[in-house]
Amino acid sequence: MNVKAYQMDIRDSASVEQVGDEVLNDFDSIGVAVCNAGINRPNLLVQMSDEEWDDVLRTNLTGAFYVARYFLPPMMSRRFGRFILISSLGYTGITGQASYCASKAGLHGLASAIAKEYGRRGITANVVVPGLFDTDMTREGLSVTTKEFWLQYCPLGRVGKLDELSRLITFLASDGAAFINGQAIPVNGGLDWSP
Repeated sequence: MNVKAYQMDIRDSASVEQVGDEVLNDFDSIGVAVCNAGINRPNLLVQMSDEEWDDVLRTNLTGAFYVARYFLPPMMSRRFGRFILISSLGYTGITGQASYCASKAGLHGLASAIAKEYGRRGITANVVVPGLFDTDMTREGLSVTTKEFWLQYCPLGRVGKLDELSRLITFLASDGAAFINGQAIPVNGGLDWSP
């Protein structure tokens, strides 16, 4: 297996295009794009600055748009492609996180549009909707109250493990998921709500 790492600023279309050019130069084609960039700037809506709002939306949503826009043409030429966008159960709303929630809800609309516009070209787009997983962002920014809520009310009584999430993503990238398109797939241990 040939693997290579690239660095780009997902918020900047020129950076996405430059790295996209490098990827296509190194690998000739691309079949799967997983859009999982995500940040959060918690704040109450009336106190949220323009910068906080813009930073989250550009990273979590606009970046996925840039990636899709760049890689759709080579996928169309191959008549094969998989877009897997990583959302959050926060897309339905979480107190103090309007920008994060709006960005994650936007991914659902973006995936649906890709699915409908390009499905006949062999390209699928789906959204994975994780609940609480053990990540750097949740370890650093999750309140004790929210974690206690999760552990108390999640039917499985625990947070998710990243390998549980990666297995679903791997499946969605496979031929086995060829007829799954435009779907939002929850991975939340049975808890689909957050305070």
